[in-house]
Amino acid sequence: MQLRQVLLLGAFQLFCTTNFGQVAIATFPKDNQLYPRNLSTNEAIVHIGGAAMIGATDSLIFTVKRSDGQTFVVAVPGEELPVGLFDQYFAISAELKSYEFKLELKDVAGLTIVATASHVVAGDVFVVQGQSNAQAVYNNEDGNVWQNNFVRCFGNSDPANYLNDQWYIAEANGYFTPGSVGQWPLRMGYLLQETFGVPVAIINGADPGKPIEYFQRNDLDPTDASTNYGRLLQRLTNASIKDNIRGILYYQGESDGDRADIHKTLFEALYQDWVQDYPGVEAYYVVQVREGCGSPSLQLRENQRRFEEYLPNVKCMTANGIAGHDGCHYTLTGYEQIGTKMFKQVAHDLYAWLLTEQLNIRILEASYTKDDNSEVTITTDASYLQMSPGAELDFRISGGAATVTSFELNGNQIILDFDGPVYDDQLGISYAGHSGDAGGWILNSDGFGLYTYYNIPIQNFTSIQNFDIPGIMSGPGNCLGFDGSDDRIYLGSVLGNSYTKEAWIYWNGGGTANNVISGAANTAFWVPTVGNDNYLAGGHNGAWGQVLDTEPMKAYTWTHVAITYDATSQELKLYKNGNLVSSAQGVAAHNDPELYIGAYAGGFTFGGKIDEVRIWNYSRSIEEIRANMCQKLKGDESGLQSYFRLDQLTGVEAENAAMGSSGMLQGFQDLTWQRSAAPIGTKSRYAYTNVTELGLSLVDGDSLLLSVSEVPEFVHLYFTEETPNVLTPPNEYVLVDNHRYFGIFYPNQSIDTFSLTYFYQGNPFSTVNEPGLALLGRKSNAQPFWNESSGYELNTGQNQITTSENRYGEFILALKPIVSAADENLQTKLQIFPNPSNGLVFFKNQQITYIKVFDAHGILRMEQLGNVEQMDMQHLPNGMYLLQLTGDFGTINRKILLAR
Repeated sequence: MQLRQVLLLGAFQLFCTTNFGQVAIATFPKDNQLYPRNLSTNEAIVHIGGAAMIGATDSLIFTVKRSDGQTFVVAVPGEELPVGLFDQYFAISAELKSYEFKLELKDVAGLTIVATASHVVAGDVFVVQGQSNAQAVYNNEDGNVWQNNFVRCFGNSDPANYLNDQWYIAEANGYFTPGSVGQWPLRMGYLLQETFGVPVAIINGADPGKPIEYFQRNDLDPTDASTNYGRLLQRLTNASIKDNIRGILYYQGESDGDRADIHKTLFEALYQDWVQDYPGVEAYYVVQVREGCGSPSLQLRENQRRFEEYLPNVKCMTANGIAGHDGCHYTLTGYEQIGTKMFKQVAHDLYAWLLTEQLNIRILEASYTKDDNSEVTITTDASYLQMSPGAELDFRISGGAATVTSFELNGNQIILDFDGPVYDDQLGISYAGHSGDAGGWILNSDGFGLYTYYNIPIQNFTSIQNFDIPGIMSGPGNCLGFDGSDDRIYLGSVLGNSYTKEAWIYWNGGGTANNVISGAANTAFWVPTVGNDNYLAGGHNGAWGQVLDTEPMKAYTWTHVAITYDATSQELKLYKNGNLVSSAQGVAAHNDPELYIGAYAGGFTFGGKIDEVRIWNYSRSIEEIRANMCQKLKGDESGLQSYFRLDQLTGVEAENAAMGSSGMLQGFQDLTWQRSAAPIGTKSRYAYTNVTELGLSLVDGDSLLLSVSEVPEFVHLYFTEETPNVLTPPNEYVLVDNHRYFGIFYPNQSIDTFSLTYFYQGNPFSTVNEPGLALLGRKSNAQPFWNESSGYELNTGQNQITTSENRYGEFILALKPIVSAADENLQTKLQIFPNPSNGLVFFKNQQITYIKVFDAHGILRMEQLGNVEQMDMQHLPNGMYLLQLTGDFGTINRKILLAR
């Protein structure tokens, strides 16, 4: 485009006074200045104005020179200057070329240079705001590999120097330095000018480690220099670009933690202030933060995702799947990916650039796709999905009701298998993503990740009965869920001078305090946030980290925790899963006998599940802790002060099995008594050294033998000599031993495979049909059904049955019926519908003459003779029933579920 002069009318205000015979400049470009372009003309208007007291024979010479050499000169004779004032307007194109401006005075003495400006451009303006990942300089790598002459910046965001009024070539690595824009913003700007041939200005107002209230406007004084908002507004005003911002990019939320509602309310207020103060903004971009520093909650990230649903011109982009994450910030590779992602979204929205794929994967719907609600299919908007191993661990059913065990992909769908059914139709599914640079991501064809979602509804729920036998509390029985807000159990004054506090906990990954068993004033046993993670810790008298684990606590994992204190030696010790992880000497005694489960002083509460709480009046040894952590106590053990099994179904008191005072439940809105998955039996054995075999024997002669290649950390075997709370076997199996089962517990991933042999020679039920003996398995007591074991071998000569597994769990002896091929064909051909049923059952394709109906306990509940085509079971309660069907084909068994 040719350089040209533009005639415009406008008011002129003289900003400075000069001596007679000289020229006063009021408006003139600055070096490196970017003028916002008019999108319809692709030009910006450069105004040069001032006053000149010159003679009629003198003149002002205006020269504009483009970087390719094209020059435009305007001479204004003194006699044409109205009352000494001058205004000149020049149109410059938004292109990858810069301009030089020069104003000269011509008089009898010759030419005198009045003012010059170089490297002036026309282009687009973007603003970056937020905390450290918006500032984007937290590594020692050089982001200036993307620096070029056509990405500019005005001033800097240093609170002590925010009035810097110079323009700069933008640079990536500075921290509150002139011209600094951050690494990913520079990458974005570089790609914009490179792709569209339009210079870009980026103004970064970020400030690290700040919560959202730090960025709010003072509504009584929007330019208040004591606020971040006011300082940024002044910079943009001083740069003459306030009304020409094309996009605001916001990366903040880590410092807001679990304050989801506060973050939502204050972002909405910030957005409305932006709309008012920056009327030209076309789009607002919000980055959905990820797991890591500050522990931003799922609810907070869900709010960020949903801003685009109701705030006009807002777009959300997730940080999930970005490489180079150190748990909080990014390497240059990570910031490069963020900058590229920002570029693609901005290019699509503001430059009509065609996207080949959505920049984030959105969930369209989630639906149960098995009748027992043990599988969920998630449909996404991606045209292509890649999902690496470990990604399934980032999905969660609310309340920890089930755990994802495997996944598969089907086009744009993700199919997740759970370790058990879901019984509550109000529970949703969440996707958290994860911290760090490890794999395990769900990505689309452009390599961008799935949004974090919180508790999205799951469709197609099937109502099924939980087949727990009333009154039976085998193994760990029940546990109690704590909401992390105000749930707690007050125990009263029960803690001695010396003590041991221990429990099984299942931390849900949220919160910053997470007190397990702490006092009213002077003792703490908790899982606080330290840096970027949460660690098991404890202490006395305000020193709450006197003992501190060096490894972060794993979320959504049952973990045994214990803390001991010897008042005589003044030694404090901390244990996790039977390992001593920290100790401290010279710890002063406490003077606080009061205790809470799940809180400290009534607050600072725990989020997750707690089970098997034990308070002792002495410091127990590591051997005592290990010997009893995977087995129940009687309640009369020496030194046992309080024992809360938390095995109730209802009630506002926690029963004390050690005959002490009950605990008072406080703050619970909905009592979440639920099945515990802690690995607890009635008898156990352990090994904390590298062994290849570990055995456990019962009085009647039954025994277990564990064989492994190595035990790198620990392993526990346990028998539960009680009727299991679940008596429903899979398919046509029959449980032949309904008064015992056994299990194995070890750290996740610490044992590749193991072989577990059950010697059943002392079991009186094993001779019922010994050739049909089999093992069934389940993940834990919380799983309300048994599965076929993945593989087992029966040796009747040695009276043993062996299973080889690669995941710890529980096992029970069963009988596998031998079914002929003809019987299998009949099982398939005979139709019984509907199943599940509300009580009215129909039969098709076979003539049935006699039916017996047995309940889950083997009790005959009804029978029917004659040519049977239908049967009315509506008088029977909900549950699983066995139908024994007789006809010309013989007798077969089929199961049916009554669920209303």
